Amino acid sequence: MLTTNTQMEHKLSPQRKRKKHMHWARFGKKKVAYSNVIPEHRNNQTLIMLGQAVRRFTTSAVRSSHYAEGPGKNLPFSVENKWRLLGMMVVFFGSGFAFPFIVVRHQILKK
Repeated sequence: MLTTNTQMEHKLSPQRKRKKHMHWARFGKKKVAYSNVIPEHRNNQTLIMLGQAVRRFTTSAVRSSHYAEGPGKNLPFSVENKWRLLGMMVVFFGSGFAFPFIVVRHQILKK
């Protein structure tokens, strides 16, 4: 049995009827519906689309930024050369350990 378009429209659910009369816009890869009938809806849809764009941009920015991973990559100094690392540690910890002795020597010699 063949049905005409008007008969088909009577059989459509309210959501399908509303969907049929919506206007569609491409926003990136997504197809987003917005209404031309009521201006408030268009403003709300514009805000929604703006929010989606901001969310997509921030997630893509986070996804595109990449830090090196692995042991020693999140330190402010290199651990690749063990002798250079040893020298840096001796200077760093040695200066802190030697400081009170240097102060005492200075005070003794000052008299």
